[in-house]
Amino acid sequence: MARAPIANDDIIGQGAREDEEHHHRIVDRYNRVLNNPNVSEAVKQDVTKRLRAASAGQA
Repeated sequence: MARAPIANDDIIGQGAREDEEHHHRIVDRYNRVLNNPNVSEAVKQDVTKRLRAASAGQA
């Protein structure tokens, strides 16, 4: 039995889902840092700066 060809849309869709999941994992990690009362304000500001820089690179 021959395999059905995989449509490019399926491959692109899979990559987009993986990118979105990766993005959510990063945001969750940053949120845990930002919402942790034991983290200093300096670290929170650095994390915020890095997240904004990363977001600007994706746009």
